[in-house]
Amino acid sequence: MLGKAAQDDRLCRRFARTLGITVASVEYRLAPEHPYPAPLEDCYSALRWLAALPAVDPRRIAIGGASAGGGLAAALALLARDRGEIAPVFQLLTYPMLDDRSSAAAADARYRLWDPGFSPRRYARG
Repeated sequence: MLGKAAQDDRLCRRFARTLGITVASVEYRLAPEHPYPAPLEDCYSALRWLAALPAVDPRRIAIGGASAGGGLAAALALLARDRGEIAPVFQLLTYPMLDDRSSAAAADARYRLWDPGFSPRRYARG
């Protein structure tokens, strides 16, 4: 079920429960059927919707994503800055695809690419 918002439901629920926050997972349109900027605009629409919720403080919004979603979250931060409506205060980018130079070269064993003991609280502390 790659490329679906539901694939991260468990992780989103864990963030919400552990950190006491509201979490939204965006089901954005996928390429090639919907090329750029459609996915980014979907994410921006979701960000505006989230910021307008009564239970959400728009001055305390964080964004994040993994892989292509991480690249979209990084682009979303820049788009939000450029449009000047919402200013996310934190990004959690997990192995983001930031440009077409990313590769699958062998990783140095000293650096862990994935932590099976992943802790939302640790990432939230900064």
